[in-house]
Parts: sequence; C-alpha cells; structure tokens
Amino acid sequence: MNTAVCVIGRIACVERRHVMFILCAMLVVLLCLFAPRALSIEMVQRGVVIFDENPAIQLSEVRSGALCDDVGGSDEVCNTEATFTVLGRSTCIGTDGASYPCTRYGYRFDYAGAQPGTRIECTATQKNPFPRGQKQYTLDVDAASGTIRLPSWVQWVPVQQRAMVTEVHECTYLGQPLATIEYIMSWEPDQQISPLPEGEPVARGDQPYLPGVPKACEYLTEDLASVWTGGTVQAMVAANEHFPILRSHCGYDSIIDPRQRARIEFRFRPSNMFDMDKLSPLELKMAAAFSASGTEPTEMHTQLGKLAFVYNIPPNRSVLMVFPGIQGPPMANGGQMELGASFDIQDTTRGHQERLACLNYLAKQSLAFWKSKVRKSDNYVVLDTDPEIDNSCLDPALQ
Repeated sequence: MNTAVCVIGRIACVERRHVMFILCAMLVVLLCLFAPRALSIEMVQRGVVIFDENPAIQLSEVRSGALCDDVGGSDEVCNTEATFTVLGRSTCIGTDGASYPCTRYGYRFDYAGAQPGTRIECTATQKNPFPRGQKQYTLDVDAASGTIRLPSWVQWVPVQQRAMVTEVHECTYLGQPLATIEYIMSWEPDQQISPLPEGEPVARGDQPYLPGVPKACEYLTEDLASVWTGGTVQAMVAANEHFPILRSHCGYDSIIDPRQRARIEFRFRPSNMFDMDKLSPLELKMAAAFSASGTEPTEMHTQLGKLAFVYNIPPNRSVLMVFPGIQGPPMANGGQMELGASFDIQDTTRGHQERLACLNYLAKQSLAFWKSKVRKSDNYVVLDTDPEIDNSCLDPALQ
C-alpha cells in the first residue's frame, strides 16, 4: 500500500509540470519516507486518534465526549463528539466540597494484550482563553485486558462573549505512542442552565439581598446610570442576558466628550464563582478572566466591598469590577447569586492610575449608597434614582 501511495504521488507530480514539479516531488519524497508511520494511525471518531503500531496493547471501543447527564453517577460517554458546549446542567463537587454547575466529559476504551502491573502515561494540555499549562497523569493497567474510563468535569460560568478551551490528551504505553484525544469546549453567552425555582432568595447570615427575582435594569435605571456616569446615557448593545428569565445584566454607556466614555453595569453572578473562603487566588482570577471575556485582571483586592478586580485594557481603558456583598436569587441547583458592579472608563487624556483613582472614588461612594439603602426590617436593598454621587472626576474640564 505504501508503494501505491508513492506511485500515485509521482503520477500527480507528472501532471503538475514546470516550477511546481520540484515542490511536488519533494512532497512525495517526504510522503514515501513517513508513509509507514502515517498509515499506522487510525481516527476512531472526531477528536480521537489511535496509534495501532503499538504491539504491546490493543485498544477497541474507544469513545470520547460528554458523559451521560441523565444517568446518575454514570461515567459512560453518551455523545461521541470532540466539541461540546458547557451548559451547567449537572452538579459537580469541587475539591473544596462545594457544588458547582458543570458539564461532565471524558473518554473510555477497552484494551487487550497488555502486561499487568504496567501503566499508560498521559499528558493533558489546555489552551485558551488564557494559558492553562500541562499536567501528567497515569492510568493503571491491572490486568491483561479490561476497560479504562477517565471522567472529568468543567465548571459552567456566564460569559459576555463566546469563550473556548481546547484540551488535548496524549498517551503512550511502554514508551510508544498510543492515543491522542482532543476536546473543544465552548461557553456561549446565550446558553443558560435550568430554569430558576420558585420562591424568594434566602439570606446568608447578615448579608443583604435583593427582593424577589431581581431585574437588573430595575436597580440600574437610565436615570440612575446618568447620575453615576455624569452624562446622557444609552443602553449597551453588548448587555446580553445570560439568564433571560432573570434579566440579570444591565449596562449603560455615557459619552462625556469625544475623548472620554464612561460605563456602568449591574450583573448578577453565581456566588460560588467568587467565594473567597473556598477558592484560591488563582481560581478567583480565572473566574474574573472568564467574566471579562478572557481578559485577566491586573489586580485583586478586598479594599472595596467583599472583593474587587482591576483591569488595565490597552490602549486607554480601565475597569473596576466590585462585589459589594449583596445577594440575588437562587439558581436551579440551589446556589446563590450576587450583585456585581463594573465601573469602566475609556479616556485618551489620562493614564491607567489616574483612571483607576476616579473609578475607586466612584465605587466608594456607590458602596456607601448601597449600604444606606438596606432596610433594617427585612435586610432588603431598595435603591432609588437620586443618589448623592459626586462624579466630578469624570469631567475632563475639572482635571
């Protein structure tokens, strides 16, 4: 068969005369040299390649993709496809013991002819929307034949724009290539988890919360946004609804002068995304990067509200995302939501530190305003449209 490949290649080169003949001939030489290795590779399904040249073990029934969501605790692969969307329809338990909306995925295969007591060695590599690095792991081969399953899960998080992660597992057995398995995961802005349950939110301790099922634009009205940003506002086109029945996202832009634009957003997010008691600083920054469509924060601190993230976005934009500690309604999996507020300035006349000073100034006043609106009788936050907010730092004429 290798001879046939080389002959067919040479015929194709003869058909391509003149200058292209030399390039084509070089390609045929390479093809003939490496054809024996190439022909020993079998694509079992999209995203899964088996190297059947390894004589020490034989694989069969190889499947990879999303696991069965409708079978409790099942590690079987139900969707044999490399690409899948993270929907959060399952609930997974993290190393911190907390529950997270997730999508379960993995691979399985049968093997035969192996040496008991050996191992399959693998390297998993993740890329995008920000580098995830590599990790090595091993799969024990306890018998001459059997079945191996490797279940995994990935957390669902809301995104403003599509985010994608590629994950490639490369495995060897006794030093020889065995299999390559690829996953392509996507988070979509128009995807949502299961519908919200009925009922009121439940307060945690003395943390304030918003009544009923909040609609973000009832708490960030056009009038309120114009006071905050210091100008005539317009609704943001990019304010996609990640929980359509909740209307969890509301934002406004204000063009102060041709050199400067201010923006404010209210958005309800799953509380466990930013749980400082259970997540490491690296995990918190990863969640913040997801929330900013892959842009990593340059700073994280607790000097404003419960938690705050700073973004320096070239060439002239600064963003301050603050979590004041105001609860929202529960999600379908029982997890709580909470309010996040983003203050955003794009200004060609000031550097990042000057823009950040203005954002901090606005955020401090806003936190004081929210705190003053907590009703003592029921711990609800009731906002009005006339806050005493000094936004003079937004006015270029006063700089």
